[in-house]
Amino acid sequence: MKKKPTSLRRSMFMRLGFNFYDVAVTIFCVAFGLLCFYPLWYCLVASVMPYEEYVKGGLMLWFKGIDLQYYIQIFSTKVYTNSLLVSAVKTVLATALSVLVTSAMAYAVSKVHIRGMKLINALVVFNLFFAGGLIPQYMLYKSLHLTGNFWVMVLPGTLNISYFIIMRNYFSFSVSRELEDAAMIDGCNEVGIFFRIVMPQELVSVRKAENGQWYAITTDPQPKMSESEQMQEMQL
Repeated sequence: MKKKPTSLRRSMFMRLGFNFYDVAVTIFCVAFGLLCFYPLWYCLVASVMPYEEYVKGGLMLWFKGIDLQYYIQIFSTKVYTNSLLVSAVKTVLATALSVLVTSAMAYAVSKVHIRGMKLINALVVFNLFFAGGLIPQYMLYKSLHLTGNFWVMVLPGTLNISYFIIMRNYFSFSVSRELEDAAMIDGCNEVGIFFRIVMPQELVSVRKAENGQWYAITTDPQPKMSESEQMQEMQL
């Protein structure tokens, strides 16, 4: 009886060190990446290229001279620098305030044994599905004297309902009630418990809410109803 050969047929990868499927996928990913990158590279090259070279057209793959007159002209205008400053301050301030207010309110509403917390929770969640609309929103801002004010870009987004629900559930089921009672016995009040015990435990959720709110603020397409030219933000 003859023995079966012990050496099996080598695969293409074992014989060549690669297979054509991996090559095709790599080529596609590289080509797609270059296709997405080129418009950005084109804008960068065209922005610093002298006008005489730019009007010639063609495929711009590398710099044909450096001319920063466009950047100098833009950054020398007060409107651009002011809008850039307003956008930066608004983003940082609105993100910090939103995370603080959302987490503090979620912690308070998670105490369902306190009278009225269930009603507040229901009202907040109701607002997630039903909103007044643009005109009532403008009338509210007008009555609060927020139009033409910097705070119209900060205060409306202070409470993020989606992250409020996530944090409320976390506080309700993940924070140990015994730990809070022990801290209360040691003389710590509710504010101290929130900042010194609860927030360090919730650091991951806070980071997620912070990143999400930062992205939502910087990409918010809704008008901020600022009637002042000094309060216009940078359009991205």
